[in-house]
Amino acid sequence: MFDEPLEAPTRRVLLPILSVVIGLVLAIGMFRAGETKVDNAIQTMLRLPVGCDTDLIIQKPGRFYIYVETKSALPAFEGSCASGARSFDNRDVEPNITMEIRLPTGDAPPIFAEDGESYDRAGFRGTLLGRVRISNAATFTVVVRSNTPDAAIALGPEISDLSHGWRTGAAISLVAGLLIATVTRVVPRLREDD
Repeated sequence: MFDEPLEAPTRRVLLPILSVVIGLVLAIGMFRAGETKVDNAIQTMLRLPVGCDTDLIIQKPGRFYIYVETKSALPAFEGSCASGARSFDNRDVEPNITMEIRLPTGDAPPIFAEDGESYDRAGFRGTLLGRVRISNAATFTVVVRSNTPDAAIALGPEISDLSHGWRTGAAISLVAGLLIATVTRVVPRLREDD
C-alpha cells in the first residue's frame, strides 16, 4: 500500500505543509528553550539581603549584573547578618538601595549604573541597578543598605542577553520553513509552465 512513490501532485501539497510544520515546531521549541534558560538563570542568581555586610566569595571572575528585587526568596544567612529563609512581595515601597563592594584591602571595584532592564517571572521581580566587573577571584564584602527590609540584591548574568540566540534561532527556523514551503510550491509550477 505504501510501497508506491507519492505522485507529483501529492508531493507538491505535502512538502510545503511538512516544511511549515517542521519550521513551526522548531521555532516553538527554540523559543521555549530560551524562556526556560532565562527562568533558570533568574532562579539561580546569588541573592543578598539588605541592611547587611555580606562576605561574598567570587571564584570565577567576570561581569556581574546587579538587580534590586522587590519580590524574592532569600536563603538563611549566618554570621553577623543572621536571618532565616524568607520570601517577600513588596509592591508598596520603592526601595532606595545603596551598594558597595569592598576587597579586604579596602579597594572597591566601581559599580556602573544601568537601567531599563527588569523581570517579573519565575517567582521573582527585579530591576537592573548596575554592573560590576570582578577581575580576580577573591572574597569581597558587599555592603547593602535600603529604606525597606523587603528588598534584596541579586547578582547574575544580563537577563536580556540569555534568550536572544534562542529567539533568533526560532525566527530563522520559522522563516526557513516558510521559504522551503514557498520554493517547493512555486518551482514545480514554473517547470510546468516551461
